[in-house]
This record gives sequence, structure tokens and C-alpha cells, in this order.
Amino acid sequence: MKTRPPCPSQLALGLIAAVLLSGSGCANLVQQRKSAAMQTREDILVLQEKVEHLAARVDAMETEVENIQQEFQQQAAANSADRSRTAAAFEQRVADLEKALARLEKERAADRQAIIDQLSRKIAEVLRKSGSAPTGRRVNRGSDYGYEHVVKAGETLSEIAAAYGVTVRSIVEANDIPNPDRLRVGQKLFIPE
Repeated sequence: MKTRPPCPSQLALGLIAAVLLSGSGCANLVQQRKSAAMQTREDILVLQEKVEHLAARVDAMETEVENIQQEFQQQAAANSADRSRTAAAFEQRVADLEKALARLEKERAADRQAIIDQLSRKIAEVLRKSGSAPTGRRVNRGSDYGYEHVVKAGETLSEIAAAYGVTVRSIVEANDIPNPDRLRVGQKLFIPE
């Protein structure tokens, strides 16, 4: 008994069904990428709000320092007999405020670094999900393993850290970089794992 070959209309229907099924997977992948990009944008907005809040606190402290200095000048002019006592009190108050301002600036720098590290991790995660891979070759430096990366024109340390999924601080420490804002094209960096 001979079997008949499928008719052309059956072949066409099967081909259409296969194309539709494979297209739904692409749509899901596109949706996932859009969702990841939206989440990253939301995270960046939250971090920007935190930075703005810290900047407002620093501005308020600077305004208070200016007000105290103006108050000091007015008191010194009005009461010359108590000038040394008043000056010492205001100088102490200004010194206290300057210490508080320095502490706040230190916290702001730590927050800024935390934001950079968090953004680097998010960017690395997005790059991993999108299939991008680090471009450096794997190396062994003593007891440390990592990658050797050659700096290209326009690359920043943040972008490099994000591509390898590490923090900017780890690259700076591993390479003893005095100024992270000044990379040279062709400079070789060790990227720790």
C-alpha cells in the first residue's frame, strides 16, 4: 500500500504554524528586554533622587554656615567688648558645622560610589542578559585570576566595570590607578574576577 504525499495546502498550513510558534518566542524575548530596560531606568531614577536629596542637604548646610558667618560679623561689629568671647563661640560653631559638612560630604562620596557600583552591576546584568560578553582575554596574575582589557577610545572605567560585572573600585585597586577619570587608549588593565 502506497502512502500519499501531503498536499501543498497541508504543507503551507504546517509552515505557517511553525512560523507563528517561533515568532511568539521572539516577542517574549523582546518583552523581557523591554521590561529589564524599564526596571534599569526606574532604578536609575531612584538613585538620582537619592543624589539630589544629598545635594539638597549639603546646600542647606552651606547656607547655614553662611548664615552663621553673617551673624558672627554682625555681632562682632555691634559688641566690640565681647568680641573675643563671641568670636571663639562662633568659631567653634563654624568649626563644628565644617566638621559636620565634611562628614556629610564623605557620606555623599560613599553614596555616590555605591550608586556607581549598583549601576555597574545593573549594566553588567543587562549586558549578560542581552548576550554581550567581555572582550578581554583571561589571565592569571599570581594568585589572582581575571581578564586583561585594553582600553579603547571613549571607554570609561564605569563602562569597563559594567562589561565585566565588577566594581570600579576593584579595577582601581587591582591596577593602582591614581586618577580613575584619566584612562589612556591602549592602556592594559587587569580586571579581577
